Formats: sequence, structure tokens, C-alpha cells
Amino acid sequence: MNDKQRKELINNPPRSASIFSKEEWYDIVMNELDHCTCGEMNQFYGQKHTKESIEENRKAIKKLWKDPTYMKKQADRQVEKGKRISKTFKEKWESDEDFRNMKICIGKESSQLQKDLFENDKEYRDKFKSLGASVGLSNKGKPKSPEQIQKMKEGMAGKHKGKVFINNPELKQTKRVLKEDVQSYLNKGWLKGRIIKWD
Repeated sequence: MNDKQRKELINNPPRSASIFSKEEWYDIVMNELDHCTCGEMNQFYGQKHTKESIEENRKAIKKLWKDPTYMKKQADRQVEKGKRISKTFKEKWESDEDFRNMKICIGKESSQLQKDLFENDKEYRDKFKSLGASVGLSNKGKPKSPEQIQKMKEGMAGKHKGKVFINNPELKQTKRVLKEDVQSYLNKGWLKGRIIKWD
């Protein structure tokens, strides 16, 4: 990535950069993005590719993938990047009401768009159902061995071990909590028991 490309990114950041402050985005562009171009692949950045350059690009990528040192560094960078983005997003979500409202609005618009497509577009609806059948129901009806069944039972038992159901009629919520936390919830108006359907 050359200086011109960096300057363009700093002056016209993508929408995804909105979770960062100007200083943080500047630091990312000037330092971290330098690693993303992968050394030997710098020569291919921003070019109009030919069949020959695509093949050279593939060879460069394969060479990097075989380098354990490079792959370890890339993995470490991704972990650190994920932690920083998560922390920055959380801080911005908690402190910036405009940012929070924007994200909520985007989520609602996306959900409404999917709902409208599902209700009004038969082709989209059929594809959606087909995907659910091939992915979500891929294991339905398959025979399970006694060992598999036992593991499933143990997994479910372990997941909720030591927890009980409580409900809040005012909030119309039901959830599981640890037994030692029940009293604190009861003091806040929650009740013991499970309610599956609220009228």
C-alpha cells in the first residue's frame, strides 16, 4: 500500500471505520494495514490483473501459507485486532448515543428488509427455505448411536447444571440463573418458575 492509497483511506474512511476515533483509524492505516499487504504481494496491490499476474499472486500466497512464522504472526494479529475492535465497539456503544441509535436503526432496517423479501418475494422465500432444509435440518432423522445420545444428554445436563428458572411478569421474561443468584433476583421483583408463553 503506497502513501497515496493510505491518504485516500484516511480522508475517506469506509463506513466500518466509524467505530474508531480519527486517531485510532490513522494509526490502523499507517501501521496495521502495512502488514495486510503481505510483503511479497505488495507488487500486486491495485493492479489490473492478467492471467499471468493472477498465477504469480497465487504462488505468492501459497508460499506465505507454507511459512509457519508468517501464519503465526497473522493469527496473533487477527486475535489482537479482534480484541481491540470488540473493546472499541463496546466503549463507543456505551458512550455514544448517536452511534448506538445508528446501529440499532441499521439492524431494524435489515430485519425489515428480510421480512419484506420473505413475505413478498417467492423466489427469495423458496431459497431461504431450501437453505434451512439443507443446513439447519441436515442431521434431522439420522440414526444416532447410544453413545451419541448419552453425550447429548450429558451435554444438556452440564449446560444447565446448578441453574433454575425465574420469571418477571412486568418485563415478560423468563431465564435460567445460578441458584446462588436467585435471591438477588427475587429482591428485584423476579419470581421462581418458568413461563413459556406470555399473553
